[in-house]
Amino acid sequence: MDFSLPKLSNLRNSETSRIDSTDNDFVPILENQNSSPIQSFQSFPEEKPAVPFDEILREFRHFYTQRPWSRGPQGQYKIMSYNVLSDHCIKKSQRGLYSCKPEDLDIEKRSKLIIDEIKYHDPDLLALQEVDEGYEAYTSLEGYEKWYKKRLRTDLDGCMILWKSSLFTLVERFDVEYYSEDPEFQNYLSKANIGIITILRLNSEDSKYILFANTHFLFSPHKGDRQFCQIYTMLKSIEAILVKYTGFDVSILFAGDFNLTPCGGIYHFLENKILNLLWVKKEDLNSRYIGLEKKATYKRILEVFRTPFSYKDHQYMNNCEIAHILNSIRVQLIGNTFTPVFCNTDIDEDGTIAHNLDIKSCYKSCVRYEPFPTTFLDDSRSTVDYIWYGGSVAPSRVLMSPRFEFLDGFSGAPNEILPSDHFPIIAEFNFINH
Repeated sequence: MDFSLPKLSNLRNSETSRIDSTDNDFVPILENQNSSPIQSFQSFPEEKPAVPFDEILREFRHFYTQRPWSRGPQGQYKIMSYNVLSDHCIKKSQRGLYSCKPEDLDIEKRSKLIIDEIKYHDPDLLALQEVDEGYEAYTSLEGYEKWYKKRLRTDLDGCMILWKSSLFTLVERFDVEYYSEDPEFQNYLSKANIGIITILRLNSEDSKYILFANTHFLFSPHKGDRQFCQIYTMLKSIEAILVKYTGFDVSILFAGDFNLTPCGGIYHFLENKILNLLWVKKEDLNSRYIGLEKKATYKRILEVFRTPFSYKDHQYMNNCEIAHILNSIRVQLIGNTFTPVFCNTDIDEDGTIAHNLDIKSCYKSCVRYEPFPTTFLDDSRSTVDYIWYGGSVAPSRVLMSPRFEFLDGFSGAPNEILPSDHFPIIAEFNFINH
């Protein structure tokens, strides 16, 4: 059996490999600089016929089955988080997708590949982001119960949670809307993003519960303050639910597309439960950069991904306003939906923001760093997807990142083989006795 990498050169359009991707200036390189443009374009080979779907599926299976697991024993349960790239988002904004062929963006083709990957990994808990409203491909997965929440207003995609009914029973479910009409929040909580939370009871041991949360936070590299308000609203909602379940053995699994890197202040806040905003630039809240380019050096990768967040980096601007806004966020529950409300606090604010959740990263606990990359778009590779855990669960191993030599054959995703601009992240875990 041949375990060599797929022959990607046979699947790619020959013109693509002759485009300089460093400046996004898509100008064909002429075969002979002294010849006329007409002669040069005539020298291009004819466009190859579409690759049969069976061949695409075979290559894709080769890709996802080659992703190795980290060291560690196999866990009893498995959780997957996957941004599947909605058809609505593709049509709404072509940002970052201009190099994709139309046939590679087709939702029917992409969903078949994604479902094949999900079935192969067979997760017990599944968090999906960017699921198109009314699209039944993912709701047809057998053996799962599901909960779906569409984003607000005119956005036609949302988040979905799935759990195996043979293993878990739904106790309660909640929606979280990161939106408020309060004028105090108009610059911070005005977007359509949402989160969903379920309380699941373990069928084999009915005294154990899981708070399973899924979210898709705002993508805005230069508006980390708005992201922070969304994340803080979600954390406050989780805290409120845990207060309700005081005295019960409730563990936390919190997954999703966070749209922030491990190098920024918000990640530091999630991991360490505290952050002094007066010493952090707004643009450093969600990352210190916008992805790593394909030609980034190994030294740069180490510098960005292995250096912990530090308050001493640069001269940070004063963020008194965002500190005050965050400290004023409370949540109210109407029906089964949490929404943010403004509470003018009288506390003596010093710029410090804190939360009360004892959560850790599944990947960082198993391999001491986050997976890289989890998203791949037009030569930019970043880590923005996470699985956090807390309580009586502990990760045993995680699925490692895709191989770089495979990704180097493409200029981004989706493409002929990869159905989404994100890769799924997966962790196996066990319940532990304290």
